[in-house]
Amino acid sequence: MNREGKDNPSLLAITDGPVIGGLPELVPRTLALSPYTMITHPGVRLEDLTAADIRRLYQGAVANWSELGGPDLPVRVVHRPTNSGTREMLHQRLLGDGPQQAPRPTVCYAVTPATPGPAFCEADSTRDMLDTVANTPGAIGYSVYYDATKASGVRLVGVDRHRPDPDQVKSGIYPLWSVEYAYSYGTPADDGLAASFLRFLTGGRGSDILREYSAIPCAEIRTSNSCAPTG
Repeated sequence: MNREGKDNPSLLAITDGPVIGGLPELVPRTLALSPYTMITHPGVRLEDLTAADIRRLYQGAVANWSELGGPDLPVRVVHRPTNSGTREMLHQRLLGDGPQQAPRPTVCYAVTPATPGPAFCEADSTRDMLDTVANTPGAIGYSVYYDATKASGVRLVGVDRHRPDPDQVKSGIYPLWSVEYAYSYGTPADDGLAASFLRFLTGGRGSDILREYSAIPCAEIRTSNSCAPTG
């Protein structure tokens, strides 16, 4: 939501993370937990990675998948751009604040099979991420869980032998998730369309639709206003 919507509480913006700084007038409302998953090219043939292994991969410390018990394939690390909420989620939940390898080159098609590993690139969107990982031998990336389950040509990979099923996400055992928010400038009028839509999203059929897309409504797990897992 930009400043063109200022002072208009009938406008809503849905985002996969909290708005940081600069817009104190925005009123946040938590909607759901959205799980994410690590993905690899099918040729990597690994069902699970440890959190420490994933951090090493994104630090550029692993050149070949054989170092982690996989095949003899150079590592191709696919990241989202630095302004991506999905990338921020990965840093917060898994990578931490330690040193990270700068992606190079930024154009994924420039990473060829002959490029010595590890090689890095960025994908601008979830669709680009899924397509790049599916078409790049040795690639690893990450995606919203629902979109990854519908994609062809990628392997979903567990983290420390945990998977993004609802029980493991709600309990805090599974680490990769973000909170979906609805924002408005001020409070929408109770009899307006925006307020009606918020009520739809947080109860009844709206919650059913969120579950259909692998999201977990905050009402199912809330122990505080944070909508965080209970673990």
